[in-house]
Amino acid sequence: MDRERRRDLFEAIGLLAIVASLVFLAIEIGQNTNALHGQSRQSVLEAAQNELFLLVENPEISLSVVKEGPLTPEENVMLDAYLAATLRAREYAYLQFQDGAIDEEQWNAELAVAKSILNAERVRRWWDVVGRSNTSPEFSKFVDSQIISEPVTGGGWQDFVNWANH
Repeated sequence: MDRERRRDLFEAIGLLAIVASLVFLAIEIGQNTNALHGQSRQSVLEAAQNELFLLVENPEISLSVVKEGPLTPEENVMLDAYLAATLRAREYAYLQFQDGAIDEEQWNAELAVAKSILNAERVRRWWDVVGRSNTSPEFSKFVDSQIISEPVTGGGWQDFVNWANH
């Protein structure tokens, strides 16, 4: 075999090796992307479950939303911390959605939770006084755009507290 044919053969082998490496990398990147998406979905789900467990352990948080009259300082602190955590979790989901780490269906479920949380007079007042400052300006503007035309009925919280009486 002459020198030129050997060189052509080695170049062809080199090209095949490069193509095989690129295919392998593409497969690996796809698997890593799927794993990251799964981790993001899991994080969002765990945050939501932790919120629910917190309400089970501290029912006074939900009761403080529907309570008539002013809250005690302790109730204010507990409700503020709970609402800040839940809205920050929705902000995390919002960022994950923007980055493509969670899909639109999951994001819409998270958005529905945020709207439900903010659908009480006391919670809306919290959002206006302190809540908005607990999230990024971009997320705050987004939340405002979603709730501006939503009537405040308190329905979600009332149902949560009184569902067995319906």
